[in-house]
Amino acid sequence: SRKVDLETIPIFVKAGAIIPYGRERQFTNNEIGSIELIEAYAGRPGKLDYDDGTTSFSAELADGDGKLNITGLKPEPAVSFYGPRTTES
Repeated sequence: SRKVDLETIPIFVKAGAIIPYGRERQFTNNEIGSIELIEAYAGRPGKLDYDDGTTSFSAELADGDGKLNITGLKPEPAVSFYGPRTTES
């Protein structure tokens, strides 16, 4: 075991996960807004079909190719990769 504070608590994310982020919202009735960042966790293939009623798109992370293929979302947001990648994008 190890002592940690709130700034160093580890977060475990499954390989292949694709997580979209939009603007911060203060209330649930705020406008959803555009997707500003996508986090992709390499190591396994992953797929995300996103639809919030305003925006819809698909994102696919192929196993080991180091690329996230996004369809139906313009402009494409920034992408952050985490985990092992066999090739650079």
